[in-house]
Amino acid sequence: MIHAQLKAFHAVAVTGGFTTAAKSLGMTQPAITLQVKALENTYQTLLFHRRGKSISLTETGNTLFNLTGRYFQIESEAEFLLKSTLNNERGVFRLAANQAAWLFASASVFKKKFPAIELKTCLRHSERLERELIDYRHDLVIISNKVDDETIDCQLMQQEPFTLTINKEHPLSQYESVILPDFKDLKLYLLPEHQYTNGNLNNWLKSNDHRHIFYCGDKEFVVEAIAHAEAVSFLTQSMVKKDPRLRSVQISDFPFEHRTYIAFQRKTMAKRFITKMIEDFPRISETMG
Repeated sequence: MIHAQLKAFHAVAVTGGFTTAAKSLGMTQPAITLQVKALENTYQTLLFHRRGKSISLTETGNTLFNLTGRYFQIESEAEFLLKSTLNNERGVFRLAANQAAWLFASASVFKKKFPAIELKTCLRHSERLERELIDYRHDLVIISNKVDDETIDCQLMQQEPFTLTINKEHPLSQYESVILPDFKDLKLYLLPEHQYTNGNLNNWLKSNDHRHIFYCGDKEFVVEAIAHAEAVSFLTQSMVKKDPRLRSVQISDFPFEHRTYIAFQRKTMAKRFITKMIEDFPRISETMG
């Protein structure tokens, strides 16, 4: 019985609500509520603060959530081990990324290599990906920043310089390279700042008197803004080389670059599949370009 109660509790904590948890488990909302309430009553503790339709974890609930994350990860790995053999593979592999291009390219390669494995994918922003990976909610994460945690193996797979990405009709498109004063008065749309490694990009721009800075969470939005001559941006060539509307120009003395990491739990039963994905990373990268 406690397994079902913990499963209900964990689903509510992950999804942020009893109704969404019920949908994720294929149960009714009252059934989920009863399971969580029974767990609280048995141990005479409160796991969620309930304020109308809003809920949040109590201190005890948050500690339990960290434990159930590991608990269900171990359960998943045990099932994975028992169902998997070299010649008759079965199981579930959970792949996540903070960029859609990496997610779809990696998923495509994985499905071809391991057709019998059920692949679950999700797209998240980097901070959430880090938390969920540490909480055992993913087997493999492709992310733009290094995950610094003793339980995580994080390997640098690719690094690229940023270029000034502009509309192909822009006057600066005729140059092979530019310096910051050449475009400091232009509207600059940027990706989330954590994608620009090697320092603080915002401070660097402001110290060089560039004030027209806007951060955008969506690369496609940035690309369309450039294509319609609304702004310029810092993107890598691999991000835009398929788009004939854009031009990439080298930036002199630009200290930032884009990095791509693969991250996973050091203690994981899915290591063999992760190793194969690392070996295939060059092919994954090629499918994106």
